[in-house]
Amino acid sequence: DTDENEIKSIQAEWDQKKTKAHVTGKSSKLDYKEGKMFWKSMNGDAFTHVIDYKDGSLVIKTEGYYFIYSKIFYGQLDCKTSAKGTFKHSVYKSTRWFPGDLELMSSKKYHCSNDKEDMLDNSFLGGIYHLKEGDQIFVKVNEKILIRLQSTSQNFFGAFLI
Repeated sequence: DTDENEIKSIQAEWDQKKTKAHVTGKSSKLDYKEGKMFWKSMNGDAFTHVIDYKDGSLVIKTEGYYFIYSKIFYGQLDCKTSAKGTFKHSVYKSTRWFPGDLELMSSKKYHCSNDKEDMLDNSFLGGIYHLKEGDQIFVKVNEKILIRLQSTSQNFFGAFLI
């Protein structure tokens, strides 16, 4: 029984040291610049641990393989009078090893493809990527106006070292 408790204690301590971050959408207003999403990095469910948050990006401090994820809740409340189009949600990486931003994963979906009264949907992205120290990962969307912010649980972004 003592060995089992010691193992649980070591496991809990190790879990606390894991490199991880989870940032959430701001429910009061959406920060957005040239398609890039900005997030709340503290309070509520948001946190960073051995990953920094800077200007909408998660900044990697430890090289390794990371599971990266992002969820966006979006929609149009009146498709009969709204413009139709495509909603794109992407996760990018910026690295000193390559000029420009590299798209890691993306999702595209038509919105208001018919004349329904409204259209609400979720886009979820997730994948495993090798990141180096100093790499920055961030989320972009092409249509800010479609993003719905009713709670911080509906829009989020994160990564953890595996």
